[in-house]
Amino acid sequence: MKKKFFLALGTALAALALSGCLQSPESVEPELRVTFGGDRNTVIFEVVGAKAAKYEWDFGDGQKGETTLPKVVHRYTASGQYLVSVKGYGKMNTGNGGPGPGTTDPNILAFNLTVVVDTRPAIEIIGMKITPVDPPNWYAPGTPAWPEWHYPANVPLRFQLLVRVNRQEGIGIKDAEWIITDSYGRIKKTANAQEWIWYEAMNDFFVWGCPGGATEYRVYLTVIFTDGSEWKTSQSIWACPSGGCR
Repeated sequence: MKKKFFLALGTALAALALSGCLQSPESVEPELRVTFGGDRNTVIFEVVGAKAAKYEWDFGDGQKGETTLPKVVHRYTASGQYLVSVKGYGKMNTGNGGPGPGTTDPNILAFNLTVVVDTRPAIEIIGMKITPVDPPNWYAPGTPAWPEWHYPANVPLRFQLLVRVNRQEGIGIKDAEWIITDSYGRIKKTANAQEWIWYEAMNDFFVWGCPGGATEYRVYLTVIFTDGSEWKTSQSIWACPSGGCR
């Protein structure tokens, strides 16, 4: 009976090995995994699968390092996309504690892994853009009389939220809230849209004094994301007469 049992067990194991259910240590391939820390600029790199005796890291931002452990934490000083590579020297084991193929010689290259890391936010708010609608022919933006954020009075203004989508993830923009006040803090206009036109500017965006000069107004913008977080900014704009904002 025992002889038949061991014969059957050996036959079953051989069948499993032939079918690929039992894998040899050589079949374990290394993989470079990426996770992010508390903020997206802190990145955790880990080689899983076959291990090495030594790891040489290139983080893609000019920083390099060498470790004997397969896991390392790196912090990027600027958001962006980085090509990260790690070279493993001297394959030691399969990662499950058992002996593996190869050599422990730290001078023999065992594998070279690369990955692209994107530390940019999924949605990047660039700011706001304001342009006159059908501006008069005497309006010349960019000239000394018409510097940035200075616009002709009594002309409708178009407001736009400038956004860059870096990755399609589970966060989006729920709303964009605008408030415009005069120099005394009195609200002149509110709006909820990523792009809209202030038609009332034909009457509410004007110059003060006689003969009139550049008059300051203030634009407040709040962007509300679908996860409940917010992004806020403000900008002064000036209404100017036909002679410009000298």
